[in-house]
Amino acid sequence: MADARDFRIKRRRPVQRERSLQHQVIGFLNHALPPRAMAMALPGGDRSATRTPGYVAGTPDLMILHLGDVFFVELKAGKAGRVSKAQAECHQAMVDCGCPVAICRTLQDVADACMAWAIPLRGRLAA
Repeated sequence: MADARDFRIKRRRPVQRERSLQHQVIGFLNHALPPRAMAMALPGGDRSATRTPGYVAGTPDLMILHLGDVFFVELKAGKAGRVSKAQAECHQAMVDCGCPVAICRTLQDVADACMAWAIPLRGRLAA
């Protein structure tokens, strides 16, 4: 006879959802950013990367370079994803250095941040 535990819904961990979102965002940016811009994922979120010398706790997930300017994107999975204290402190330090940081929960949030930063995008997201 089946136990009630056999029918529990397996929920995806926030890290997995953020990785999935990151994969979508990087794919989108690789196609949508203009030729003189690039996006890259920054290491962090797993224990091996955070032990690397020089790693700063709270570093955002993505960096976008455009015409000599640097922009950072912190991805959060859904409404439940929250910025940690280390992230908030790191993000504020980056803003104090003149580098904007956006916290994005969707692909549309990333596109909106790029537009707010005057980074032109090729194409549009499907509604």
